[in-house]
Amino acid sequence: MRSRDRICLVCGQQFYDRQATSIRQKYCSSKCHGVATSARAAKSYPPKAEVQALYNSGMSDREIAQHYRRSYQWALLVRRYHGIAGRANGSWNRKPISKQNDRARWGIHRKPEKACRNCGRSGRLDLHHAVPRSLCRASKYDLRNGLPLCDRCHVGWHRKLIVISRAVFTPEEWAYLTNLKLVDREIGAWLDKHYPKVARNG
Repeated sequence: MRSRDRICLVCGQQFYDRQATSIRQKYCSSKCHGVATSARAAKSYPPKAEVQALYNSGMSDREIAQHYRRSYQWALLVRRYHGIAGRANGSWNRKPISKQNDRARWGIHRKPEKACRNCGRSGRLDLHHAVPRSLCRASKYDLRNGLPLCDRCHVGWHRKLIVISRAVFTPEEWAYLTNLKLVDREIGAWLDKHYPKVARNG
């Protein structure tokens, strides 16, 4: 046996230590090194019965991580190490309920139209906040503040490259917008500046 021949601590196979340093290699491959690292980490994992009981009580990976004061990734590794099946939708990475409600309350699916209000293009549309949420939180989810626009018009308006006239709004929508109360300015002047009386963009 040569001086640099080693025995892998995981699989027990003999291998040649290629490192020309005083640090001795302990594992024959990165796979065995990963197995050893996982085994060391597993010593700090809670028992399977304890983790299984928490999952049976309805706790998600996120809640279990908070219970042990660890990260979501740690909770996921513990569950996989013990072979415990998780929730179908991947509960450890699910967004909070408030964010899920945001998607349900605001989106083009709530105001389905087949063409952009500004240019008439069809295809993928976005529901644009006519008055930004930062200026009026009360109109955040009100569909009368929503304007179906294509990507070109939506991005162009925010970048001040495209002018959208007030003619694209229905009478009900415009009446609602003119009665809004903004945080630090008057709504009439703001609407005149951002939705003037001009023809639609071509």
